[in-house]
Amino acid sequence: MKYHNQRCPSCASTDVADILYGPLEEKDYEEEVRQKRVFFGGKIIREEGPHLLCNECRKAWCRTNEDLYYLDELGEFTLLK
Repeated sequence: MKYHNQRCPSCASTDVADILYGPLEEKDYEEEVRQKRVFFGGKIIREEGPHLLCNECRKAWCRTNEDLYYLDELGEFTLLK
C-alpha cells in the first residue's frame, strides 16, 4: 500500500485514507484500517468513484477528475454538485 501526501480539496487536511473497492479480505488490512489509512468502499469496483477520503470532514474525491463526494452516516458516497 502506497501512502501519499494528499490534501483534502475541501478542508486542506492531510489526514487522508485510500478508498479500496472489490472483494477484499479485511484481515489483510487490519492495521491500515485501524490507523485510518484505508477505508473499504464496497465490493463493486468503481473506476470513476472516489479514491481518497478525508478523515476530518468526510469528503471524498477521485484522482482523475474534480468530483467531490460526501460520505454519509450509512457509508454511502453522495456526489456533491
